[in-house]
Amino acid sequence: MTPFDTFGLFQILLDNFQKLLDDARSLRHAESDGSLAVNAAIVGFGQFSPLSEWSQAHYDFIAKRLQGELSLAELTWYEECAEAISVFASLLIGALLGKIQSGEIDDTGFMLGDAHVPAFLLLNNETICASFCK
Repeated sequence: MTPFDTFGLFQILLDNFQKLLDDARSLRHAESDGSLAVNAAIVGFGQFSPLSEWSQAHYDFIAKRLQGELSLAELTWYEECAEAISVFASLLIGALLGKIQSGEIDDTGFMLGDAHVPAFLLLNNETICASFCK
């Protein structure tokens, strides 16, 4: 596998965040709890793999993250933007899950992308928040 530009991928998703967010708000999927963050992960996944391939294991992975480091309690230092950051991070992780599911990246690529998520969020938190609140 060749390395991929994680920040390039994340920037494309940020540039399209409002449309993807609209898609997440209207999504109905059997392997979702209906929360916006989980739906955003599914939409991110769907950018690279068919939605029919989103599984309980994918849901469990993102749900665990949303209960841990992506929970609103853990993101309080983003203040009023905590929900936006959680939802956008879920979108990014969902996209990475979709890329690994489709074979575009391997485990190393996933781990690299996952490690870059916090830095991208920090660098772009104001844009993420503004896009989320429109």
